[in-house]
Amino acid sequence: MAYILNVLRWYLSLGAKFYRVVPLMTSAIVVLTIVAQIASLLSFFLPLKIIILLGSDGMPRYFPAAFSQLDRDLLIAWLSGTTFGFFLLSLLAEKLIAKATEVAAGELLGKSQKMVLFENQEDVAAKAYQRYSSALAAGVFIPLALFALGWFYPSMAGLIAGYSVFVFVVFMASYRLSERFREYLDQKLTSALGLAAKLGFFLVFAYLVMEFIFFSPPGFIIAIISILASRQIFGRATALVSGLHGLAQQRPRLDGLFFHGKVLVSQQLNPGKKNLWALLQPETRAGWLMRVLEEAGVQPVGTGQLQVQWLDSSKPNMPHLLVYGADMPDQRLLIKVFDVNRKSPAQHEAMLATEGLEGVPIPSLILVTEVDRFACHVYRLPPGQLLKVPQAKRKLPALEKRFVTIHLPPRLVNRYLRSRPLLVDRLSAEVLERLYVACSSRQDTLHVAELINRLAELHLHLKALPLVLMNPNMVRSVWQADADQSLLALNWDKWSLDPLGAGWPLPGKPFARLVEHLAGEPDRRLNTADSRKVRLSALAYGLEDFNNRQLFNDALDVLPEILDMLNALQDNAIEE
Repeated sequence: MAYILNVLRWYLSLGAKFYRVVPLMTSAIVVLTIVAQIASLLSFFLPLKIIILLGSDGMPRYFPAAFSQLDRDLLIAWLSGTTFGFFLLSLLAEKLIAKATEVAAGELLGKSQKMVLFENQEDVAAKAYQRYSSALAAGVFIPLALFALGWFYPSMAGLIAGYSVFVFVVFMASYRLSERFREYLDQKLTSALGLAAKLGFFLVFAYLVMEFIFFSPPGFIIAIISILASRQIFGRATALVSGLHGLAQQRPRLDGLFFHGKVLVSQQLNPGKKNLWALLQPETRAGWLMRVLEEAGVQPVGTGQLQVQWLDSSKPNMPHLLVYGADMPDQRLLIKVFDVNRKSPAQHEAMLATEGLEGVPIPSLILVTEVDRFACHVYRLPPGQLLKVPQAKRKLPALEKRFVTIHLPPRLVNRYLRSRPLLVDRLSAEVLERLYVACSSRQDTLHVAELINRLAELHLHLKALPLVLMNPNMVRSVWQADADQSLLALNWDKWSLDPLGAGWPLPGKPFARLVEHLAGEPDRRLNTADSRKVRLSALAYGLEDFNNRQLFNDALDVLPEILDMLNALQDNAIEE
């Protein structure tokens, strides 16, 4: 409750800021928004009258008496023209609102006299200002509409107001008492409000039907207006709450943009709202760690006996915790928590871990779950240690040798091919054309042009190679077991399938040793692989890596080797 009151005070201070700096624009936008809503309501209401007139032989008795003095066809034409006029008025109001918002947002940013804080801050400021103005207009429109409806149909206005209060009380009580409902609203507030608005509309409709069947119904025109007005009121109420909630989500940025005494802190957190780092604090994590261990089928220990160690992984927003206890002397548990924007890597990693492929140096995955709204994986590790970077670099060739021997089931390969591009798909002419910007000589330009022209030939050689499992950037995630010195890679969020040789060190002694290793493999796909094509795959992968990191000069340096290898393969094909 304190958080909600804090947010409400912030809304008032933000609105006061807007009115101090751009009072006329803010007032004009509120008025224009109300005009647009009323014009939109009438542009929906009048066509109903026209349809009623077209379906009647004369003038319906529930039409205003003044209409009976007019010619029927002339009245239809007049109402049609008025409908079109209200439609144009709503469009004009929307255009004026957009223009006024742009001008007001620019003036607000100018008056704040701050440096550029982040990309697209003008768009953020404009959207925030428009959202606040629209919410304010909705806050004015709703009581006006209820008052007008109450003048003609008091019971209906009371029903709408009572239902709105009821929904507010239910939402507030559930938010305070239920953690699950609180998380649901945090993630899907607009959906929840939309559902409540639809239920409210059907409640209004049911009440109206009951009035006509059992009680004293209002006039037919009043009934139609009530239906349309209730739809507008519920829609505006949803927009009001959603708009204010959206502003609260942007609070750190808006404070930095509009308030002189506040600066933007990149890691600023919304008070009162759960986040990944609050979840990991020692006083918080003890509770959910015990629940996760129980779910994983691990006999829980007392929280005082549970040891938690942070593991450096170089993976932003994917913290790694090493968990062990006195009653688990022969095992360690690796618990990974993925931030809400890292669900895709979490699913990609879990897909491989649950395949149960023989020979893959991945820890045993024993649980995939969620902690609050964060994906969580639990792995079982043997007692050991995370290797330092220099040690890991020396051990990586041993791991890479194991990768080529892993048998990939067709089911996994087909699923991957349907979801992810291979190296041959990623190396396209459009990607290689970027290298032209770094060409400093005619020779560089000719090399780029020649490779683009021979791209189909390159693709053909790469497709001839068997696909193997790849895991780039393992250097900070190599775990070595104490008992047998076996190695495991802890991070698999970027695993891929690529042609044999992709990701290998560019030709040199390490590459030669890997090629020698292939000759001793019993698998014919490996021991008969053309070493020149394997080398071509390593070069092509290196070219893509340099290109993605915009190291275009390094990429240009690789091109002559790729072209030489293509020429050697071409000459060999001619000789055969």
